[in-house]
Amino acid sequence: MPKVLRVITRLNVGGPSKQISTLNAIFKGESFDQLLITGRVLDSEKEIELNQFSNLIKLSRLQRELQPFNDLYCIFRIAAEIRRYNPDIIHTHLSKAWALTVIAKMLSGRKAKVVHTFHGHILHSYFPKWKTILINLFQRFLASKTDVLVAVNEITKDELLESHIGLESSFHVINPGFKPAIQESLEVARLKLKIHEEFFTIGFVGRFEAIKRPDLLAQIINSVNLRFRNVQFLICGGGSLYDVFKKDVAAPNVYCLPWVEDLSPIYSSLNLMILTSDNEGSPLTIVEAGQLGVPTLSRPVGGVPRLILDSKTGFLTTEEPDDYVTVIDFLMSHPSVLSEVSINTKEHFQLNYGEEIFLRKYSDLYLELMA
Repeated sequence: MPKVLRVITRLNVGGPSKQISTLNAIFKGESFDQLLITGRVLDSEKEIELNQFSNLIKLSRLQRELQPFNDLYCIFRIAAEIRRYNPDIIHTHLSKAWALTVIAKMLSGRKAKVVHTFHGHILHSYFPKWKTILINLFQRFLASKTDVLVAVNEITKDELLESHIGLESSFHVINPGFKPAIQESLEVARLKLKIHEEFFTIGFVGRFEAIKRPDLLAQIINSVNLRFRNVQFLICGGGSLYDVFKKDVAAPNVYCLPWVEDLSPIYSSLNLMILTSDNEGSPLTIVEAGQLGVPTLSRPVGGVPRLILDSKTGFLTTEEPDDYVTVIDFLMSHPSVLSEVSINTKEHFQLNYGEEIFLRKYSDLYLELMA
């Protein structure tokens, strides 16, 4: 049975972890065996349930931040596991895991095929320019030591190629996919969350870090609250900037929840999702909400335009708070438009971002590498 070693920097609630959990299904049959290595989540993050993985090693020293001594320890530890487990395929997720594992594989002397999935990229908006240049150069080296590069959409792939990270022939594009959340009636979901049943409800689910622009989200919420009385906001997440955000938007119609495992009541309560990030790959929330017929209003950053066709499967706008408010005003005044887009959104995301097609593409990729 082919062995697959998967390494991810951390399994915090979010898109990459959701894909890891979904991908786990192909390791529960007779086709593949797996070993999963993961690190420690940040204090401001929530870790997903790890009991779902039958063969897992958690390295507490594997963390997102650059920590030379801990990183060196992890390299040798991963190298030892590669020698012991002797995988046929090594599949990495997130930049830190990719870097440490490629070096560990070189030290191990094993000849496993290496796959790396880009759930987005860090080519801009994350670090100062000088640091981004260094990271870019290092990722070119990592790509040269990786057999297959997977991008979650065509835009991410094209931007990586433009930065000379990898070759066209090395790339596969595999959209994220998973089972839809359970859809509850709007009335039941809002009753469960104890929010107004009749208000137009806008949601945000995600990390409150600078790249996600919680400052812009706060400006939009406060602008909406100055203009409308029948709107409420349902916010769910965590992060280093969450407490600051909650102070900035404190109002009776803004409900701020911590990370929760079951997002079904939240998505089922919404009329509209909102995204304010400076950079994204294929945002989990757009897909999850979309599968339940909740369109997202977002800036056209990163891979978002591959998910949202404006006024068809969601809505696109600029980074100006007033432009967000204008779209919200229009949708509140034209419920038939929102209803039509909601129907299109649900059909699109359930058809193109389901679990079955996602698992089949990865299974085919693994088998192709084994041929």
